[in-house]
Amino acid sequence: MKKPILPHKKYTLLDYLRILFRISPGMLITIMAEGIYLSLEPTLMAYSTAAFVDTATAAFRGTVEWSSILGPILFLVAVIASNWTFREIFQFCWIRMRLRVTDQYITALCEKKARLEYKHIENAESWDLIKRVCGGELAAGATKYEALEKMIDGYHSIHLLVIAITRVLGLLSVFVAYAWWTAIVVVGLTIPITWLSAKNGKRSYGAEKDSQTDIRRVEYLGEVLRGRDYATERSLFGYSERLGEKFAKHRQVAISNRTGASFKNMLSSNFAALFSLTIWFVVAISLLPSVAGGVVTLGMYIAMITSVTDLVHSVEMRLFYAVSNLTGSREYIKDLEAFVALSETPDATAAPQAGCREIREIEFRGVRFAYPGTESVILDGVDLKIKEGVRYAFVGANGAGKSTIIKLLTGLYPEYEGEIFINGKELRDYTASEQKAMFALVHQDFARYAISMEDNIAIGNVNAMEAGTVRVSEAVEAVGLDSEVAKLPEGLATELGKLHEGGHDLSGGQWQRVAIARATVSDAPVVILDEPTAALDPLAESALYAEFGRISRGKTSVFISHRLGSTKLADVIYVLDKGKIAEVGSHDELMSAGGLYADMYEAQKEWYV
Repeated sequence: MKKPILPHKKYTLLDYLRILFRISPGMLITIMAEGIYLSLEPTLMAYSTAAFVDTATAAFRGTVEWSSILGPILFLVAVIASNWTFREIFQFCWIRMRLRVTDQYITALCEKKARLEYKHIENAESWDLIKRVCGGELAAGATKYEALEKMIDGYHSIHLLVIAITRVLGLLSVFVAYAWWTAIVVVGLTIPITWLSAKNGKRSYGAEKDSQTDIRRVEYLGEVLRGRDYATERSLFGYSERLGEKFAKHRQVAISNRTGASFKNMLSSNFAALFSLTIWFVVAISLLPSVAGGVVTLGMYIAMITSVTDLVHSVEMRLFYAVSNLTGSREYIKDLEAFVALSETPDATAAPQAGCREIREIEFRGVRFAYPGTESVILDGVDLKIKEGVRYAFVGANGAGKSTIIKLLTGLYPEYEGEIFINGKELRDYTASEQKAMFALVHQDFARYAISMEDNIAIGNVNAMEAGTVRVSEAVEAVGLDSEVAKLPEGLATELGKLHEGGHDLSGGQWQRVAIARATVSDAPVVILDEPTAALDPLAESALYAEFGRISRGKTSVFISHRLGSTKLADVIYVLDKGKIAEVGSHDELMSAGGLYADMYEAQKEWYV
């Protein structure tokens, strides 16, 4: 069995090397070999340049034959040619490794995210962590692989650091041989620059971290201000200016955090450049007496000045950049460790179990629940039963606990007190695969996939989809979409949404029918509608629920609604109030009782008249 790319462990900077070696060992070794050569290249260039200049000077003076210059020239050409060749090889290997990292590292992040316990998705703090690690492509729908860039930058920083240090050591060997004091000056140069670089890297990552909340708000408000789903209300209500002010406010905070960090980093970088230039000038002037005295040859002087230029560049640019980025990379690797350590749902990515058995009874016994990290009790001692083949409705005010019951029932939150039995077995004793097979669910914020109409519906039953036995046409007819499908240019094969060229978009009501069709093709014995019709008017909602009641006949069904015009379809209605079951009965029974349900229904009755 292959080892996972992201095991649960203590992460360090060396994990950048481990992860990339795990993904693309051949490319990484080649890149490292290129780095070793580039580390030695300045030293080789210094000696080859000195040999060429000194031999050429001697030839001009007539002290050696002109043929003597051939060897130094070939050596110098070989160094330069090798430099070009290695750089081209490096670019090729770098691109290949990026592609493999995109394929495997990004996939590993996606798989980890898919396995996370649902509480991490709804928690703001852990969601910010997920965004920092996974980046925009996973968290905000962006096309740029931010996580890839951070992983590559982490290794690149190590790569540059090794090159910078090796270059410095190699060139110091030249300086020590001819002017030992220059070596001390250069070593002294690295200390303040390394300190400034580390401070810059930590500052940059901290600014990014502090801006997460504002960035999330900017992304949301930007979608509201630009997105086509909000275009009608933007035009009708004219709220763009007001939301634009909020967008600008949060954007300014995010920009200010990063701009402030960037400005301080720029000052540090300029100081390092000025300091490095001063060192270069001092070394160049101080070596002149050694040249005049014959201690240093003209060729070696030119080579050393050239080397000092490269050395200053290595220290001021490569070392500064590498240490700065490496400090930020260290913060990213800490976040990666925290992300990998987030708890998972066992078998979360497993497909629903094929051939789910019938559910004869579901029973809640004294169920009490508060969302993780909060003290507010949402469900407070709930007792209820759901029988096979019966249609149920859950009603109540906002926050009464209706949707929370569904989240617990479908296994999203196992941290409840009390017990939930399905066929006499506690829900938490079922596997994730078994739980998925029990329920077909249509959420209020159901997904709109940019795939074909057929696949949009067929994914409601992945087992039958793989076998090619999903009854899509029957589902389309059952939910009243057959006339719409007949108008599509390629029928069921038509791509939906605007992602594909020629893609066809649907109205809100049509998308809702697609979502319900997705639930009807499922083999799950229990079908749940969690306010999927909230965007419809009350009459349209009642009509759609009536249609749903017809197509789900014979199945156990549960639906949730704020509006009570559709509850007449239910055999049993549970009325929730402040986390408890306040009333239970049929529509007629609850109306006769004259309690909370009757008051709610009377208040809404005029909507349906």
